[in-house]
Amino acid sequence: SVQGGAFDPCRRTYCGRGRQCVLMAETGRAECVCQEKCRPSFVPVCGSDGRFYENHCEVYRTACLERRRIYVVHSKECFFKVNACTMSEYNKLKNMLLDMQPKVLKTGEQSQQRDMEEKRALVDTMFKYLDVNKDSRLISMKEHLEDSLLECTMQDLLRYDDYNNDGHLSLHEFYTAFQVVQLSLAEDQRISVSTVTVGLSAVLTCAIQGTLRPPIIWKRNGIILNFLDLEDINDFGDDGSLYITKVTTIHMGNYSCHAYGYEDLYQTHVLQVNVPPVILVYPETQAQEPGVSASLHCHADGIPNPKLLWLKNGMDLQPRSSKQLSLIGEEHFTNVKSFASTSVMSCYFTTQ
Repeated sequence: SVQGGAFDPCRRTYCGRGRQCVLMAETGRAECVCQEKCRPSFVPVCGSDGRFYENHCEVYRTACLERRRIYVVHSKECFFKVNACTMSEYNKLKNMLLDMQPKVLKTGEQSQQRDMEEKRALVDTMFKYLDVNKDSRLISMKEHLEDSLLECTMQDLLRYDDYNNDGHLSLHEFYTAFQVVQLSLAEDQRISVSTVTVGLSAVLTCAIQGTLRPPIIWKRNGIILNFLDLEDINDFGDDGSLYITKVTTIHMGNYSCHAYGYEDLYQTHVLQVNVPPVILVYPETQAQEPGVSASLHCHADGIPNPKLLWLKNGMDLQPRSSKQLSLIGEEHFTNVKSFASTSVMSCYFTTQ
């Protein structure tokens, strides 16, 4: 075959079972690498490592990934051992592995967060010990422990917790296998400000992320909201969000969220509520002689405090730019002089 006008070197390269030829972009040379994936087919076979494989291809692909010789064997014992490692036995294996790690002497008050930090340190130590190649991934672990602990082996870590099926365990997958909680909160999300108009609904989303994140707890003024029977705050959703229906001014304030058992990592939500302006005092119709001062009154209430603006015959009017007009306080418009004809003065308010 021809690629880019040149002969494909992979055409004459034989890599063997479990491997495939790829053309390296940097060098243009053909190199053999482990097969990326096998065609889906269920023709079960047993490997010389005592493991059960879906087909022959998976045997040789695993041998390539683990850099050791594995061949197909015909053994009834292998097939009978397929379901020997149940989830219950697998959990016992992981607990045994944790118990084998050196423990730190516990001093002072214990908490769920401190216990998790200690557990993470144990898992880190174990991962470094098993990572003989120092490449931050675990492939073959039979060299470190006996082939059988309980009904499970170390290889069952790959069977149960290799989530992307790439033939090795990353540190993240290792954390997940041992239920190590990893939480994070971006620095720019530690304080979030939301503004909602009264009468509408609000959704406050907790930005704390992480593997195996515990349930989210919401507080206001030190009171946990999750366990209160409130009509307007009654649905926390699967993602840990706080829902407030028909927001009123009593909902203004600070809300905080944290993962259960991890109060040191929390996010603060500042909820601001806007109340549209309501005009309480309207200007009255007046009849004045030309040159005589007239005082017009207009007042409104709202949150935040509304700003008063005046219109003359539908046009914006700026008192500061006119010697005939002046604004007193927040609600008085006075010294209207020398109008040559009838004028319509109106007021309006804005919270912008």
